[in-house]
Order: sequence, then structure tokens, then C-alpha cells
Amino acid sequence: MRTNILLVCYPTLLCILIVVFQHVYDNVIKHAKKCDPKTNFNCPTPEIPVTPPLLQVPRSPYRAVRTDFFLFNDLPDESCRRNGSCPATILLTGKNHSLGEILAGTMITSSLNTSQIMASYNDLGSVAANVLGSSSMPPQYLIPLKFLDDIIYLVQRQCTNNFLTNVVDPEVDPRECVKGLVLWRNDSTLVNDELYKGYYKGNLHGKINEIIAAYDFLNSNKNNFNVSIWYNSTYGQTGDNVLLRIPRSVNLIMKKYEPG
Repeated sequence: MRTNILLVCYPTLLCILIVVFQHVYDNVIKHAKKCDPKTNFNCPTPEIPVTPPLLQVPRSPYRAVRTDFFLFNDLPDESCRRNGSCPATILLTGKNHSLGEILAGTMITSSLNTSQIMASYNDLGSVAANVLGSSSMPPQYLIPLKFLDDIIYLVQRQCTNNFLTNVVDPEVDPRECVKGLVLWRNDSTLVNDELYKGYYKGNLHGKINEIIAAYDFLNSNKNNFNVSIWYNSTYGQTGDNVLLRIPRSVNLIMKKYEPG
């Protein structure tokens, strides 16, 4: 009798197991098909995401300003931190002041180049015509802009109230315009001193006065381009392997140099 019951139950149990397995398998497959990497960062990505190069822009409360230990008169007054209007600063130095002035005038655009950046951030060549940045921590791997946990900044010489009317991809929101301030220093010693004092451990007040980047054109001229770049390495000292936003700082100055 027991043998007969087992003979009857065995195929029944087997059929139930097959049905359950099929149900689970179908759910996994259907879920994978519904998983859209455009809307869900955890979905498998069929191709490497296109990520435009960004500058590492300091957060508004930490941008370089004129203080009792930062006495350069060309820096903005510390009061700009109250309303978040402080510009983001880039420092230049070198032996050829006239070349530095030329490059300083062309590094940052004066208006949004909408003719080259109308459709999508996926066109990296077009994005390079404008200077974009982020103050978020550098990512550990390439991710699309819309998954960044912070604002995408447009760095310009002057910001207008209506600059957003022509900006680009509605998936990347919000955005802000940040005034870019390009300043000259007479030698690299002054730049080093300014960068060090802007580090919170570099001054007695424990304040942060952060610069986007600094460039030393050394002996560059119309026939020779030789440049050293300072960047904030503290973003890479978190213990994680992150992608520091250095390439855009390099590209920013390389694209503006035209040999004579």
C-alpha cells in the first residue's frame, strides 16, 4: 500500500517542483527584460555608459575667498558665502605672463554653446565646448550624469538668469551656473602657499578655501607648451579607488593652446 502511494505521489511532487521552478525562472527573465539601465542604475548595462568629463568644482561654502589668511585682493569677499554666490577659482602662473593672459581669457566660455550641446550629454565632443563640473565625490566607476548625487554646474565667465532656458537634457536636473574666476599669480611659490593655506590643516582657523585647479606654464611660449597642473588630491584619500576628475583639467588647458 505504501509503495503504491509513493508511486502516485512521486510524479505529482515532481510536477509541482517543475511548475515552481518554471514560475521562478519566468519571473527572473521577465524582471531582467523590464530592467532598464536608463532608469535603474542597478540594471545590467549593455555598453559602457558615456560620461562627459567634469571639473571638480568646490562646494559653494568652501570656494576660495578673501580672508585674514588669504589676502589676495582679486579674490571675492567672504560675504558671498552667505548667499552662495562665490565664484570657483582657477590659478595660473608661469614665466610668460602674456601667454597666461591669453589662455586665461579663453579657458572658460562667456556663454553656453547651445549650437553644440542641444540634444544630449552623450555627445562628448559637443560637451567639451562648454565647461561642466560637479562638487560630488568622485565616483568609483563611470556612471551616467543623471545618477550623480549632486548638481551639474556650468562654469562661465558670467552667469545670466536665463541660462537654463536653452540647457540640454531634462534628465539631468537641477543645474546651476557658476562664475569661473581665472587669476594670475607671479610665481609657483605663491600658488603653492595659496593652495596649502586653503587646506583646512594649512591654516590656524581650520577653514577651507578650495581652488578648482592651478596651472604653471613654466617656460611655455608659442612654440613650446610645458605645463604643470595642481589638483586636489584629498578626494582620492578616502580609502576607495575613485576616478579623480583630473582629465577635464588637463583637457581644459590643452584645447586652448595653439602653437604659433
